[in-house]
Order: sequence, then C-alpha cells, then structure tokens
Amino acid sequence: MAIPLGTTARNLQVIARWTLAALIVVGMCSWWLPGYRLWGTLTVGLLVVWVLWLCWKTHMGDRTMLLHPMYAVLAGPAVILIYHMAGSVMAGPSDEPGGLGGALNMSMILQFWLLALGVLVTQELMASVGKYIVVLSVCGAAMMAGPVLAMAYGPADACNGALGFVAFAGVAVWLTPLWTSGEETSARANSLVSRPVRLIVIGLAVIVSVLLGRMVPAEAAASVCLGGVMVALAALRLAYRRKVILTVAVCVACIFAVLFWLASVPWPGMPIGWTNILGRGELAFESISVNRTGAEVLGAFVGWVGLALLAGGQALSAIYMLLRRRTEGSYLGRAAALTTAALLAGCGLLASGGFSIPSVTLAAAFTFGLLPAATGRPSKRISGLALVVSFFVLMFLLGYVRHGGLSGWMSRALGGDDKSLHRVVGFLASLALAWLMGAGKVRWGLLAVAMVALAGGIGEALQGVLSGRSVQLQDWLAHLVGAGAALPLYLLCMAARWCESADARPAPVLDHVLPSGQDRRRQNGKTDV
Repeated sequence: MAIPLGTTARNLQVIARWTLAALIVVGMCSWWLPGYRLWGTLTVGLLVVWVLWLCWKTHMGDRTMLLHPMYAVLAGPAVILIYHMAGSVMAGPSDEPGGLGGALNMSMILQFWLLALGVLVTQELMASVGKYIVVLSVCGAAMMAGPVLAMAYGPADACNGALGFVAFAGVAVWLTPLWTSGEETSARANSLVSRPVRLIVIGLAVIVSVLLGRMVPAEAAASVCLGGVMVALAALRLAYRRKVILTVAVCVACIFAVLFWLASVPWPGMPIGWTNILGRGELAFESISVNRTGAEVLGAFVGWVGLALLAGGQALSAIYMLLRRRTEGSYLGRAAALTTAALLAGCGLLASGGFSIPSVTLAAAFTFGLLPAATGRPSKRISGLALVVSFFVLMFLLGYVRHGGLSGWMSRALGGDDKSLHRVVGFLASLALAWLMGAGKVRWGLLAVAMVALAGGIGEALQGVLSGRSVQLQDWLAHLVGAGAALPLYLLCMAARWCESADARPAPVLDHVLPSGQDRRRQNGKTDV
C-alpha cells in the first residue's frame, strides 16, 4: 500500500529532532564533570543524530547543507592545532614531548569538529524556531535545571563558572516561547503560548535566576549585562520613544551589573601561553590543567590568534545575525533572547573548566545552531561536499597521528577498542559518501561504499609508512564490517521512496473529542423525548 509523498521524510525529521532534544536533556542533566565516558556518550549521541540526518537527506535526495558562520570561526583554531600536530608527528618518537605524539592536539581538533556537528544538526532540524516551542521548552528547562543541580550537589566547584553561564543560557532559551504567536504553532500547541502559561514561564525563570544569583554572582552580573546589551541592540528598530526607554533602562542595568562585578570579582591573571602568538600546542599541557578557564586553555594551545578567532568570531557572528535580522515586532525579543543564550554558552566555553565539560560544548552547539532561524536570516545552502571532506580530513588525522587522543580514550572508557573505532569510521564514512554520491541513483551509492571499503585497506597500508604505527589486517576487516553495515541502511532509505506515491492521500484527521451519544442523535435528526 502506497503512502503520501514526504511521509517518510517527515517521520525521519521528527525522530531526529526529538533524538536531539533527548540528547540535550540527558546531557544537561548528567554530563556535569570532565570524563572520557561522558565525552564518549556525547559523541555517540551526536553521531546517532547525524546518522538520522543523513538518512533523512538521502531519502529526500538533498545533497546540500545550511551554511553557518561558526564553521569559519572553528576552522581557524583547528588549522593552528593541525600546524602544532604536524610538528609533533614529524618529530621522532624519542623527540616527542612527554610521549604525547599529537594526542592532545588531536583531541581538541575532534572537540571542535563535534561542536561544528552539533551546530549543523541543530540548524537543520530546528529550521523554524516558532514551530518547535515544545522542543525549545524541554531543552531550556534541562539547561536550567541540570547546571543548578550540578552546582548544588556536584563536587566540582571549579567548574561552576561554566555551568552558571550555561544555566543562564537555558533561562534565555526557556523564555523563547514568550515571543511565539499562535500563527506559528499548530492548534495543539497554541495552549503553550496562552497568558497563564506565559506567567508560569516568567515566574520559573525569575526563581531560577535568583538561585543562580546566589550561587554564581559574578556570572549572574555578566549575564545580566550581556542580556541588556542584546536587548538594546534589538531595540534599534523599535519606535522612537520605546527605543529611548529601553535603551536607558538597559544602560542603567548594565552599569549596575558591571559595578557589582568589578566590586566582587578579582581580575584574573594573564593566561598561560599568551606570549606566543600561535600558542604551544600540546606542549602547554606541562603547565596547565583542566580546571583552568577555557580562555587560558585556548591561549596556551593556540595563542592570541586562535583565541581571538574563536571568542571574537562567536561574538561577531551572533551580533551580526541579530543586527541583520529579518524579523520585526515581537519576534525581535525572541531573536535577542536566543542571541543572548548563544553568547552566554560561548562564555561558558571560556569560563573555568569550559572546554573539559561535555554539557558546555553541547549547549554552545545547540544555541548557536538556533541563531539563523531565530534572527530570521535565510541561510545559504552549500554542497554537502564540505561536510564529507571535513570528516575525511578528521579521519585522516586520527589515522596518522601516533596517538589518537580523545577518540581512543573515549572508546576504551565505553568498553571498546581500536577495532571498534575502525568499525564506526567505516560505517560513518560509507553512509556519508553514499549520501553525497548516491542520493540520486543507487549505483553511485554502491560505488561510494565500495570506495570507502577499498580506501580503508589503502589507508591501513600507508599508515605504517607515514606514522610508524603497525599495519594490521584485522583493522581493515573491522573497517569492512562498518562499511557493510552502512549498505543496508542506505538501500532502505532509497527503497522507501518506492513506497510513496503522489496518488496516495493522507488519512483524515479525527476530531480531538468524540461527540457524545446525545450529540450523535442530534446530528442524525433525532432528539430525546
């Protein structure tokens, strides 16, 4: 029996969207501390969402992806890390610093790629913010509750700065439905934007903000100041009197926030490694720890240039999208709220322990991925070749660096081994290349899977020459198993097109409330005596 066109694509999109929401909820409520097992769980979750996204795109025959300025922002520090890693790889095993062999450089590159992947799936799956207020409310509640519970009951006081910024970002996401009209939502979701629900939303946001103000006063002051600046920027298109009133109120709030911050927080010292314009790469690990601020870690690893590209690029891209927005009226509040959330999550990356906590990276990816839709900026579509190339570059670096770093540590923490990594790489590479080459015709997809399977053997043979690592036939066999596992999934996505027909009509929608017996008799022309 045929089904209407687009049914499978819509179902895959909904499954992927709610899988992403579940990942946000679980991550915000449990991934509070540094740990390889937690990073491994985050990576597995993001890869599952990516696989669902690839299946959705393959079924639709869409080989494009949305462009986001964060890709350019993350590419700069990644290139600097590749430069440092090339130096450590070219050094002999006896000359490498501390026997690291590029492991920490590779770990940070992988973290940047995961951040970019989170931005990609969020932007694609949440392309219309106003239609998904339930998902936003659930994610915002998790972003608020998780860090608050972590700071109240968790053991890591050194990471409270990053968690505080993430919690305030969650408050901004939680408030987003206040600027959603009933026209954007379905009839079933209209109740979520009613006046009583809005008052409840505001009340919970105030309660959480007060709690956070007592737990992390410095981060609270900075968040108020940043939120005020975003409101002032969003008010530039409002009517004159309204603009003046808002600007004055925001400036007063910002002044008090800054004065409070300066009075209660000592100025930090100069981050380690800032004297080097490009940092020291993993050599900086000798004098830095995970409890340092994210700004210090970046300054030590990628220097002034990398820190400016990441921190400045995040701020400039978010503010640019806000000022160049296409939204008007009350939707400006939603744009300002989600822009504030993205910048606060970015501050969480630069705060104490920001780069070592999985939930902070996840929050930054989610909020920055929401920005284009929130600000009404139609994102340009580019070829998916950029995504596939970035993945293959990442796999090349993982294969030829002497120590894989975070990828190997995560695999062992989850009970896997080197063969598990080869199977995962073969599966993902085959599915991604099959999407790019075979979204139109099946034979090109089959050729893509065969190319990945052959490339795994060639890469394993060259590995011993370029990196000095041992060549093992079992690694190639594991790669073949992964590539073979991708083949039936790809064929299933393509075959699902044959189950749809333009002649099939959707089933009629039943009324939400069935008529009572008296109503049915009245409709049939009968009345009770």
